[in-house]
Amino acid sequence: MTDDGSTDNTSALLSQIVDHRLIVSQQANAGQAMAWNAAFAQSRGEYIFFCDADDYFYPSKVENILGVIEPGVTLYHHDLDEVDEVGDRLGDASFGGFTSRTGCPLLEGDLRAKLLREFGWYFAPSTGIMLPRWVADQIFPIAPHFSLCADVALAYGGGLAGRVKLIPESLGAYRLHSRSGYAAHYDNSYRWSIEQFLNIMQRYSYVKTAVDMDKFRCRQFGRVTSPLENQSIQVIFYRYVEPLLILRLLGLLRLRLRSFYLGNHGDRLSTVRELFADMVSCFVWSFASRRRIRKSMEKRALAVWSAVARRELMRL
Repeated sequence: MTDDGSTDNTSALLSQIVDHRLIVSQQANAGQAMAWNAAFAQSRGEYIFFCDADDYFYPSKVENILGVIEPGVTLYHHDLDEVDEVGDRLGDASFGGFTSRTGCPLLEGDLRAKLLREFGWYFAPSTGIMLPRWVADQIFPIAPHFSLCADVALAYGGGLAGRVKLIPESLGAYRLHSRSGYAAHYDNSYRWSIEQFLNIMQRYSYVKTAVDMDKFRCRQFGRVTSPLENQSIQVIFYRYVEPLLILRLLGLLRLRLRSFYLGNHGDRLSTVRELFADMVSCFVWSFASRRRIRKSMEKRALAVWSAVARRELMRL
C-alpha cells in the first residue's frame, strides 16, 4: 500500500502491523494516480484489487471474485454499499445503488463501442474494481494529472481491453463524507455540474489517446465521437467551466440562436428564458470563481480538461 502524505497517525499504525505480505511505501502527497503507480510498482499478484483509504472490503470479497474468474475478462466489478463517516449504512442496499447518483447502471459484457461514443460511467468506483495483472500492465503508470478520479483509467482501460464481468452483489462499502474529493460536491449544483463536465472530458481524453495510440486494439469498434457534439454538454462548458465571461456569453448566445433558427426550441419566449438563465449562471460563476469553487476545481485539473474542450470545440 501507499501512504500518500497522510497527516494523521496512519504511518504509526502501519508500523505496528507485522506481516511479510504488507509492503508500505511513503511519499509526499501527490494525488491518487501517483499513489496507485507507486503501489502497483511494488505489487506481485496475478490479480490487482484497489481500496481507497476511506472505503473497505467485506470479508468474502476476494474469495467471491476469484471464484468467478473467466478467460478473456479484462475487468471485474461489483456494487458497493454507501456508508457515512462512521460506517453507518445510507439508505437501502440495492443492486446498482452507487450509480443511481449518475443515472447509469452497472454494466457487463463488451462495452467498447459504448465507451467510444457515450463516455458514461457504467462501473463501480475503484474499491469495486479488480483487474487481471496483464490488463493492469497496459494501464499503468497512470498519468499524474489524474490526481483524483483516477478510476477513469482503471474502468475505461479495463473496459477498452476486452470484456467486463459484473458480480451482482455488494462486496464492499463506499464512504460518503464531507472530505471526499468527489462525493462532497453532490449537494452543490455548480460544483456538481463542473464535476460532471470534467469527468466526461477526462473520459473522452483517455479514450481518444488510447485509440490514437491503438493501445487496447479497440480502433475497430468505431470512431471516437466528441461529447461536445452534444449541445447540452457545450452549454455546461460555457456556463460553468470557461473562465472568460465574454467567451461564455458569446458561446451561449451562439448556441441559443443556432438552436432557435434550426427549430430545436419551441418559441422566442423559451429562447429568451434560456438566455436569461445563461446570463445569470455566467455571472454567478464569475463571482464563485473568485472563491473556493474555482480554486477547488483548479486543483482537480480544470485547466487540463477545459483546454481539451476548447480544442474539440474548435474542430466542430
